Amino acid sequence: MHNSNSHDDIAIAICDVVKNYDHFCAIKNISLEIKDSEFFTLLGPSGCGKTTLLKMIAGFEQISTGEILLYGKQIANLPPNRRPVNTVFQNYALFPHLTVRQNIKFGLQMLGKNDSECNRRAAEMLELVQLNSFAERYPLQLSGGQQQRVALARALAPAPQVLLLDEPLSALDLKLRQSMRTELKQIQQDTGITFIFVTHDQEEALVMSDRIVVMSEGQVQQVGSASEIYEAPSNKFVANFIGETNFLSVDVKSAIGDYAQCRIADGTSLQCSFNKVHTGDTGVISIRPERISFCSAQQGDLRGQVSQRIYLGTDVQIVVKLPGDELIKVRMQNSNLVAIPNIGDVLGLKLEAGAAHLLEH
Repeated sequence: MHNSNSHDDIAIAICDVVKNYDHFCAIKNISLEIKDSEFFTLLGPSGCGKTTLLKMIAGFEQISTGEILLYGKQIANLPPNRRPVNTVFQNYALFPHLTVRQNIKFGLQMLGKNDSECNRRAAEMLELVQLNSFAERYPLQLSGGQQQRVALARALAPAPQVLLLDEPLSALDLKLRQSMRTELKQIQQDTGITFIFVTHDQEEALVMSDRIVVMSEGQVQQVGSASEIYEAPSNKFVANFIGETNFLSVDVKSAIGDYAQCRIADGTSLQCSFNKVHTGDTGVISIRPERISFCSAQQGDLRGQVSQRIYLGTDVQIVVKLPGDELIKVRMQNSNLVAIPNIGDVLGLKLEAGAAHLLEH
């Protein structure tokens, strides 16, 4: 299906793309490569430019400067209906007067496919999204999750080279959203189609994506796998946006190899992993709450007094106050209630190797 050329493994290349509105720059010089058959997520808070970028790939928004290539071919001058991409929207946009089967066939009929081809493909898609028994129902007779699956089947029916998904799960309730994440990921793996997914939900991004780009104010903050972005965030924005973390201000005393010796406010020295840093810098370190355990005050990398215990079901969050008055959150499994310290206890905090990560400014 795809052109055999040297760009074969790159589905979408976004090159120095800028999007200006009258008084506002929504996309500030973004370059990204999205691989063939990849589940790629654009993640960021509302207003960061992720939907604008998606719309430029779809052709619903014009690029101000730069270019977008699809499998090595320029698509900027193609209207949306001439691009081999399809979009699944947040509000599904199903036709209420057509049955599920007719909704799925619609795009194929627009492409001039004959009826037997349309029926064959619709049957395949109904199978893929597990809606065989709902084929003759109308959208209003379906639940939100079922409507979402019909929208997905309709978008996949013409076998687009790239499927764009604009916050497609945000209208669903939490339990349904969680099961749909797994289904969507499975469908992407089964079809091998490149998915470009927009969300502001960090958990959704971590669960589903092969790679994630974290965006803020029209710019790329970091691109990487879920674990790279979570374990080694490149800056404070990314560390803060993905998961929960602790930030401590430090002075960098020395940096050798992959580790820096840093000193926190109360004078304690910590070994931190880092991306880029110079001796003498002041910086911020990020420590994930689940990478910290308790020990005796003498043996800890840090020590402090327990000031809060918050019960979270599977986990308990314990807040510890350090001598310099900073607060550190620790998360531990709820299975070992005996080991959970009490308010007022003075304890040591042991950091896993590599848990303290020094961030770029």
